[in-house]
Amino acid sequence: MVLRNASRALPVLVAAVVLAGTLLFTAMQNARWQESARGEAVQRASTEAVALQRQLDRALNAPIALAAYVQLNGGRIDGFAEFTDRMRALVPSITNLQLAPDGVVQHIHPLEGNEAAIGHQLLVDRERTTEAFAAVESGKLTLAGPFDLVQGGTAMVGRQPIYLPDAGNVPGVDPDFWGFATVLIDLEDFFSASRVSELALDGYEYELASFNRDTDAFEPFRTSGPMEDPVRVEVAVANGTWQLSLGRPGGWGGEGWTVAQSLAAVALAALAGVAVWKFQRRDERLVTAVDQRTSALRDAVSALEDARDDAERASAAKTAFLANVSHELRTPMNAIIGFAELIELEGLRSDDQESLRQIRTAGNHLLGLINRVLDVTAIEAGHLATRAAPVEIGDLAERVADLLSPLACESGVTVRVAGTGGTAFADEGQLFQIISNLAANAVRFTPSGGEVEISTSEDGDGCVVTVSDTGVGIDAAHLDTIFEAFERGGAPSSIEGTGIGLAIVERLVRAMNGTVSVESTVGVGSTFTVSLPAVPAVPAVPAQPASPAPAMEAT
Repeated sequence: MVLRNASRALPVLVAAVVLAGTLLFTAMQNARWQESARGEAVQRASTEAVALQRQLDRALNAPIALAAYVQLNGGRIDGFAEFTDRMRALVPSITNLQLAPDGVVQHIHPLEGNEAAIGHQLLVDRERTTEAFAAVESGKLTLAGPFDLVQGGTAMVGRQPIYLPDAGNVPGVDPDFWGFATVLIDLEDFFSASRVSELALDGYEYELASFNRDTDAFEPFRTSGPMEDPVRVEVAVANGTWQLSLGRPGGWGGEGWTVAQSLAAVALAALAGVAVWKFQRRDERLVTAVDQRTSALRDAVSALEDARDDAERASAAKTAFLANVSHELRTPMNAIIGFAELIELEGLRSDDQESLRQIRTAGNHLLGLINRVLDVTAIEAGHLATRAAPVEIGDLAERVADLLSPLACESGVTVRVAGTGGTAFADEGQLFQIISNLAANAVRFTPSGGEVEISTSEDGDGCVVTVSDTGVGIDAAHLDTIFEAFERGGAPSSIEGTGIGLAIVERLVRAMNGTVSVESTVGVGSTFTVSLPAVPAVPAVPAQPASPAPAMEAT
């Protein structure tokens, strides 16, 4: 009797096990979907954090350069207005630049609308005392705010202390302290020029917060809307840290799967119960299979949780590394380039001018390398903004040839443009970068007296850009890996290059639904071919039939 009752209960038991296993699998799928969405958000937040840091660094270079200008002129401020106009033309989010000898604001440009700030004493204002004295004691640039200004409006304030021998008149501070060079960055202008407003197009909400050392917590200063369970990345700023939070109003989704998959699980369990009822003699094998499947699902859930933790730790470490390295390298490099530009204005001897030119060239090269590494990172993160439109590739090739003419002349290489041209469907700025990278490589790897040809044409499927040279060529053993990052194709160390340019080319071409290939012979030269899609045809609007003319009566 007991065995008979157990046999009758077996279909119900199997159905319950199948239902539990299927629901567990459903939960796993839902969790996997959510973790995938969070991972994409972490990558997007990291990309936006780097972009914000770049934009802020550009604005904060202005007081550094202004301080250097004052120091070079021994405390004189001749040409202050002209200097400020040049900085504001380069960085539109700069509201004004200020000079505060002995910590008292005396010079502002532009002055209109900022008259209330004249005479403001930075070293006695309670709201700014901590930050101002920190700048004087550290001798480094500080960033404060955002906060309401004395003259009205909301801005972030960057201050660079200036030191001149025995120039100070402020009791209790360094006797060499001359004053402050200050930049005001309008908050609305800063965010209007950034890409954070585009986050809403992808369904994201964001929040920016600055770290308050007094409260030991992040305090929000800009929020786009409510969000649940956001991801967070940090942005290194001059003397502190910002935090960028990214999320969606309803969380990371995946709940929509639950109802449909639960119904499917119930149906599957019912079928399993019927099958067991019909084939009870095979019950042991079926129960064993179900147990094994359930165990495997539990193991898979555990593995997914471990993988999620590892991915979040790796992503956080990568974000922190990029933020810190980009800030620590770009800020001093921009300052070096700015110093070099200022010194050029002093009218040096020709020998000194040549040395200065070499300093600027090396600085710009290193800054370009840093930006290219960050570009590769942004592309691999999958957040490359590609805006395809009709582009005339013949005109683009001519512009590239004009850009490379100084380098080609210096190398003794002839650059010419050939072909019939054509119209491609691509991002114009990114296509210009593609052709520039390929042509610049061709010039660098072609000896004096050689030729580089940029050819453009149309074929049945789209447009083709070909860059050919009579250079050193690439060994066949390196052709399969030539488009990988930091792969130089066996080039000698005497030829300048980092192996990043072709990696950027391949990723940009792929993002525009194109292809790139290479053919090369050592000692003869190389040919790189880029194929891009044509402009999509606009569907024709069918003509409306004409209304019949009214019949005419005979008269």
